Amino acid sequence: MARKTYPADEYAALSKQLAELISATPQLKFSPGDTPAQLEGKLPSVPVVFIADAYMGLFADLASFDSREIKLVNYGQSAISCRFFTKHKYQIRKDFDTTAIELILRPQIEKIRELLAKDDSEALRVLYAQLVDVMDHPDQYEVAMSNFHRYRYYPYVSYRYRSMDGYESNNEHLIQKQNVFFIDTAGIREDRPSRDDEQARAFLASFRESLSLGKNDFFFKAK
Repeated sequence: MARKTYPADEYAALSKQLAELISATPQLKFSPGDTPAQLEGKLPSVPVVFIADAYMGLFADLASFDSREIKLVNYGQSAISCRFFTKHKYQIRKDFDTTAIELILRPQIEKIRELLAKDDSEALRVLYAQLVDVMDHPDQYEVAMSNFHRYRYYPYVSYRYRSMDGYESNNEHLIQKQNVFFIDTAGIREDRPSRDDEQARAFLASFRESLSLGKNDFFFKAK
């Protein structure tokens, strides 16, 4: 989805308004001994401001503002439980034809050739020979390209919230600048049934009749 754009003066005014509102709004503080069980995972290294759902309405006029510095992570979906985690994002490409391999390796080979003119080291000569052989005989090599070892970890939060249909869940990426996360202060401290429990309860509630059979109940209804 394309990011919204704003005239510079409008963006500055909205940014100032949002920052001032956050500063003026009471924030929740969770000490190690008072953290609800539903607040899981190590808090991320990026800034996160926790605000009670009672104040969420104050942000209504700014909820659609597409700020690059402040993210209203879960506006309209105050969390009854959440878990912070990181994702290691990477790609691995394996499908290279001869032309693609040459486009990748030739500039590197030329750089090494220039270095060899100044420093005729054995390590450079070995690498040069290896790359040339790969480029000249790609059918004899299995190749891949990946940013796996760049260790690009991104902070995320997974949370659940009340909805018209019961409970729903969502995942959101956290930005590096500032994140505002709304908490359902009543729900966050309640024992929460698992999703399987909720689905089972909803399914069995659809039966009007039941019969107790000792360790089990027999449910039935007309089709």
